[in-house]
Amino acid sequence: MNRKQLTRIAQLTLTAVAALTLAGHAEARNYPSRKVIVVRPSNLPELARVTGQAMLLHATGDGRTHLYIEQNQGAQLAIFDVTDPANVIQEGSAQLNAPGEFDFVSSLGDYAELVRFRNGQGEAC
Repeated sequence: MNRKQLTRIAQLTLTAVAALTLAGHAEARNYPSRKVIVVRPSNLPELARVTGQAMLLHATGDGRTHLYIEQNQGAQLAIFDVTDPANVIQEGSAQLNAPGEFDFVSSLGDYAELVRFRNGQGEAC
């Protein structure tokens, strides 16, 4: 994928997350996979209410799904378990020594992701 496609995917993802957090009520039991789950911001972990720029969904080998969100202009990475979208669980956060905001570019296996820093500041994994 080229940078324009990745940017568009990121924009669509951010739009979906914003729509999911603005209003509505989540139904936590027996929902089909095609049903839209809407969670009120007050029902999300506090760290999920911090503005983020880049996001990545990562499926783990044990069937869980993690959401990574770059926050604070690349200074923090928030980690959530979103296996059950109606019950987002804060897994933790990591302080980063990054030169600035970044975008997730591609997976480098189960334990690494390639990121590209904005404003031509390079790449890292």
